[in-house]
Amino acid sequence: MRSVQSNSRRSINLTLPASLIEQAKTLGLNLSSAAEAGVAAEVARAAHARFAEDIRRGVEQHERWITEFGLLSEQVAAMEDEAGDAG
Repeated sequence: MRSVQSNSRRSINLTLPASLIEQAKTLGLNLSSAAEAGVAAEVARAAHARFAEDIRRGVEQHERWITEFGLLSEQVAAMEDEAGDAG
């Protein structure tokens, strides 16, 4: 998945545990950058999970189709066998 970066930024209110904020300050971390990286990682994880679920549902639908109608290759082979028997 491609990440979309924009120069447009918005201010938001974010509530974090005070001890976490103090630890980040002690380590010299930029809270905005750290929050952005965390949100970006979670967005990527959620997008991957959604994609995997879409694929899983598609495979299930495909398997149901094959169970109900069979494979096209099997139908073609049966038609070729019938044509060969007739000739």
